[in-house]
Amino acid sequence: MPEPEIHSSYIPLEEGIRHLQSKQYKKAWQCFEENANLGNLKAKYWQGYYLYHEYSFVIQYIEKEKQLYKEAANSDHSDAQYQYVALLLQDLKKEENNKKE
Repeated sequence: MPEPEIHSSYIPLEEGIRHLQSKQYKKAWQCFEENANLGNLKAKYWQGYYLYHEYSFVIQYIEKEKQLYKEAANSDHSDAQYQYVALLLQDLKKEENNKKE
């Protein structure tokens, strides 16, 4: 008896990055989301990157973006650490501006 075929919709993260580079934003987001849900911290970084740059159909979710960068940063992802700190500094600057008003 032949083995049943197993179909998977899993898309490797590298393919999602290629989708992003070729401006196939919806496919890229689906890949990043799927990989992040599987615990891939690099995928969480790419979700944060995607949200930061406000690609196509996703509205910028600043708190979600921060959380994704934080999770990736906590695993020593250097780009995520940089982005996370930059977002925290933006928050501090906003707070300072609000106090001046």
